[in-house]
Amino acid sequence: YPAINKPAAVLHWLNHAAIDAEYIVILDADMVLRGPITPWEFNAERGHPVSTPYG
Repeated sequence: YPAINKPAAVLHWLNHAAIDAEYIVILDADMVLRGPITPWEFNAERGHPVSTPYG
């Protein structure tokens, strides 16, 4: 099936919420954080979404 729930929900949130955050992290419910989140290491900035290696 096509993954529509998360993309549609994120788009709705971006269009209807007053967002004042330096960074936004989108995770799946089954993900585990094993270290710090360091967005500057991936050149994350406003209007430039990034992802990190998996595995």
